[in-house]
Amino acid sequence: STEAGNLAMNGIMSTHVEWRLRPIDSHEETSYTTTGVGELEVKTGDMMFSGYLDDTAATTAAFTKDGFYRIGDIVSIRNCPGGSQYSVMVLGRAKSTAKLSTGKWVFLESLEDFYRACQGVPPIRYVMVHGDARHADLVAVVDVDNAAAPSESGTREPVAAALLDRLKQHGRACQKPEHEII
Repeated sequence: STEAGNLAMNGIMSTHVEWRLRPIDSHEETSYTTTGVGELEVKTGDMMFSGYLDDTAATTAAFTKDGFYRIGDIVSIRNCPGGSQYSVMVLGRAKSTAKLSTGKWVFLESLEDFYRACQGVPPIRYVMVHGDARHADLVAVVDVDNAAAPSESGTREPVAAALLDRLKQHGRACQKPEHEII
């Protein structure tokens, strides 16, 4: 985060950073933890910016009442062996996180990047993944390079079926949980 300075190096939280995690499904400002999974909020002292120029509303939205900056990332923070350091892994952006009807959380932008990287013919140009609290499964809109999509019958059905199979195989090969497979 450029607003708060350097927060971590090589996946290890910097010692000058005061942080806390707000549960993903909570908007309360009292139920924080320092390890586990949640939305990262930080204080970095003199390294942290004081607000957005001429934009009081954005500044108010970006900071908690007690001065923590809302980074906007959902992260996993774990205590490293030895106890003095903490590892951090960004899971996704808070604004693109969805809870399925099963109660499972998904990180839509991260899944879009993951499926966009799936190699094969036809090449994938764009992936948009959607999930919401009314449905148990994800859906995806996938755009491919049609010029590279041969079909003996001239229809798109065989190509679409092969693409869906390729995406499912990619998800399973990389050990994605079933609720993240499109």
